[in-house]
Amino acid sequence: MAYWLGPWMGLPLLADVHEKQVQDQEKPEKFQVSMHLGHYEPDEVVVKVSDNVITVRAEHEEKSKNSYSFSSTVRQITAPEDARPNRLSGDLLIPNPHRAMAGPPTSSCDEPDERMARLTQAAYVWCAPAICALGLAANIANLTVLRRPPLRALTVYTYLHWLSVSDLLGLLFSTLFVYLLTQETRFDRCGASLSLAFYAAHLNKPLTNMFVSASVFITLWLSANRREAMMRPAAYHATETADLAFVRIAGSLVVALALYVPMVFQYEVQLDSTLGTYVLREEEFTATKGWLAYQWLLQASVRLLPSAIIVFNNVLVARGLLAQRNRRSLVPLSSDPTPPARGACVQRRRTTLMLPAISALSILTSVLSSVVFVWGQASHLYKEGYNCYQVWRALSNNLELFVFAANPVLNFVFSYDVRRGYHELARDIMRARCFSRRA
Repeated sequence: MAYWLGPWMGLPLLADVHEKQVQDQEKPEKFQVSMHLGHYEPDEVVVKVSDNVITVRAEHEEKSKNSYSFSSTVRQITAPEDARPNRLSGDLLIPNPHRAMAGPPTSSCDEPDERMARLTQAAYVWCAPAICALGLAANIANLTVLRRPPLRALTVYTYLHWLSVSDLLGLLFSTLFVYLLTQETRFDRCGASLSLAFYAAHLNKPLTNMFVSASVFITLWLSANRREAMMRPAAYHATETADLAFVRIAGSLVVALALYVPMVFQYEVQLDSTLGTYVLREEEFTATKGWLAYQWLLQASVRLLPSAIIVFNNVLVARGLLAQRNRRSLVPLSSDPTPPARGACVQRRRTTLMLPAISALSILTSVLSSVVFVWGQASHLYKEGYNCYQVWRALSNNLELFVFAANPVLNFVFSYDVRRGYHELARDIMRARCFSRRA
């Protein structure tokens, strides 16, 4: 997921008391704004574009032993409705005024589209909160069932248990993430409190993405567990122990945390003297090639490489199933060695399909997120298709949330033990209610 709170861009624009709109004789279709340089230095000026409104802010501070002076100015200019603010460019000319330009309108998908804006808003205002609420409830119920003694005895359910924990925490932090996204416009205009700004700057993206990555890594180890059950069924119980599962899961969390430590320093919190509240500003190193390389490294280590390994493990499991018509050689996912005779074959078939179903959703979201990431880099580079990219990014984010919410459902659909656990849990609740009424 990508998110900006207070998206101030450090462009060398200079705001002063006077500005005027001029027309370029060579390219009359371009919208231009000229601003006098004044006494501000280029590094003291930032510019933001939001809803066709260009906001330029400049601050100048001087300190000495016996004096202190501070000056600031803010100018807002509304671009024409047919302009494209995402193609804003600037030139610093001394002593000539600076000109900010927004390109001519086109019929392509990078033109501001009200329909796309509504779709993006619906994705974060309606769909994402609904998915998070349902996913939180489903994962809490799933954890309650997976902690029951019959299921805790099997190693494979250890992976499913911690996958549900990671999904639950991922949904929890994603809920806060979505809230900040929906409040982005208000924070941009009014700022935020220090605690909220600190969380948005240093914890929001690292924590959310950490648990997204942890879920991918745990799914990888789950596929490795099923591969061992298929390829080496005789040695499965000796090699795939609960201690090994714990080490793998703990390592997944540590690696996921380490990968996103740099994101803690991506933004800085600053007090806005005009608003009187706190805003976020992106650090300068995020515009370097090193930061871009780090983003590509994340895509490779969190998305593409785990997806390739998961596919490899599932291919081995599928080949083993095709080679062995009798599926009893596969170590079962059930804690009951003698499931009900009626539908026993269907139960075995369902348990073998649970891993491919979980893996398919994980691979789909990982590949789509990587494609959207590449699209986002291209849209920033070529200044085309940015609005379409935002819509697809919203779709990708909602799909990731859907996977978190769907994993407990897949456990229920494909695992006889999980369904039996829900039945026993419901029976215990009914007994407790009857006992409380009698008391």
